Amino acid sequence: MNDFNKIEEFLESGIKESLTESTSLNFTEKLMREVEMAKEFAKQDKKTYKLLNFIIAGVITVIITSGVMLAYLLGGEGADENPGGFIAGTKDLFNGLSAKVFGLFGISLSGDAIMYVFFAGAAIIMFSLIDRFVLKKSYN
Repeated sequence: MNDFNKIEEFLESGIKESLTESTSLNFTEKLMREVEMAKEFAKQDKKTYKLLNFIIAGVITVIITSGVMLAYLLGGEGADENPGGFIAGTKDLFNGLSAKVFGLFGISLSGDAIMYVFFAGAAIIMFSLIDRFVLKKSYN
C-alpha cells in the first residue's frame, strides 16, 4: 500500500508541474508543422493504396484469366480431333507415370486427375509467391 501512495504522489506532482509550465514560443509553429506533415503523409498513403489496389486488381485478373484458360484447355474433350499438342502429350506422360508409379501400390489414377492435381499445386505455389513477394503480407 505504501508503494501505491508513492506512485500516486509522483503522478500528482508531475501533473501539477505540467499545469504550471508555459509552452514554448514556437509551440504553435511546431504543432502546425506536425499537422501539415500528417496531411502530406495521408496524401502519400492514398497514392500508395491506389497503386496497391491497381496491383491487386491486376493479380486478380491474372488469376481469373489463368483459371479460364486452364478450364478451356483441360475441359475440352477434343482430343479425337487434335491428338497432338502439349496437353495431349502431358496427359500421355502422366498416364504412363501413374501406371508405373502408382501401379506399385495398387492405385490407378488417370492422367486427367494427375494433371488437375499438378496444375492446382502449381497455381497454389504461384499465388503464394505473388502474395508473399508482390503484396508483401506478413503473418506475424
